[in-house]
Amino acid sequence: MRNLFTAVFKFIIKLVAVFLALLSIIVTIMVLLLTSIDHTVLNSGISSEMPEAAIIIKPPSQSIPTGLRALLGEDWQTALQKINMALPYAPLFPLVLLLLLALFTVRSLRGWMRWWGTPLFIAGLLTLIISLLLFFMFDQLWMKYVLNSLPLVLDSDFGQVTQDVARSLTKDLAKRLMLESGILTLLTVGILYASSFVKPPPDPSLPPLAQPGTPGGPVIHPSREKKRKGW
Repeated sequence: MRNLFTAVFKFIIKLVAVFLALLSIIVTIMVLLLTSIDHTVLNSGISSEMPEAAIIIKPPSQSIPTGLRALLGEDWQTALQKINMALPYAPLFPLVLLLLLALFTVRSLRGWMRWWGTPLFIAGLLTLIISLLLFFMFDQLWMKYVLNSLPLVLDSDFGQVTQDVARSLTKDLAKRLMLESGILTLLTVGILYASSFVKPPPDPSLPPLAQPGTPGGPVIHPSREKKRKGW
């Protein structure tokens, strides 16, 4: 019965670890995207032309689910304000998830390097793919997903100006994403490669090794010089 409880406990720990790893990947990608968008908008000069306060979305009456109102607020305008205020602290969210992941799974230096390196590598690689798609396939994505949803007024020259501005901002965003995700991917590749040189911890389920020369321990072979002397 004790072995059954131990197996179930270990299985639950692994499920929690996988969930935290997947959540770390998603949150890391979101943080990279949000911080890059914020940096791109600030550097583009658009933010200096915007008013400090403006009603962009009228607060709907029952738009946000009840379970999320304590976290996001009563309406989407309040939710956007909270997200904007929390954006400078966004890098702390994946760090907290990684610390929780370490708490549940890490038992050695090698495990820490792999449990942290793998989610960050996947997040960096996926973000790098997204940035490459945005950089090289902007026109195709614009024609397929954005152009059809624009009002008919924007089909004129103003629509072309809108596309040019969006292309310029997207290219800047993609460049920053490529830089950040590329650095993150290279660092995690180095961490994962270095972890292969770290000695794994002993398996606690295996019995301890006996002393050399004793029954059950490593066999000591006499050297060739001793053999020659014996001859």
